Amino acid sequence: TQQFLCKYCFKKFERKYQLKNHINTDHDVLVIQQEGDCKYTLKVQNPKRDYSVSMHKIENTDMIKIDDISTSFSNFTKYFESTECDTIEVNNFIGADTGSECLVICKASGNVIAR
Repeated sequence: TQQFLCKYCFKKFERKYQLKNHINTDHDVLVIQQEGDCKYTLKVQNPKRDYSVSMHKIENTDMIKIDDISTSFSNFTKYFESTECDTIEVNNFIGADTGSECLVICKASGNVIAR
């Protein structure tokens, strides 16, 4: 039987859809943790490559830019207020096409509390 190999972490899968799902949910996930008022830690979980990350202001709006993708930082921080979580994981943001739909998973103490 043919196996499908993840070229980023070398995990093997029986089916192509399993590999695609693995890459979409395990690689290039933007993880933002809140550590007190207005203090955040950003990291990329299982990155496929190195990314440049910058923060800048457009008018009065804080913007986050990862490579060529830029969005308002409040698009992410609003989840901390609305769900009372301490961590958000954003799938399908890094490397996605403009206008792509992202999956945001909110966690509190490591447990998923909202999607």
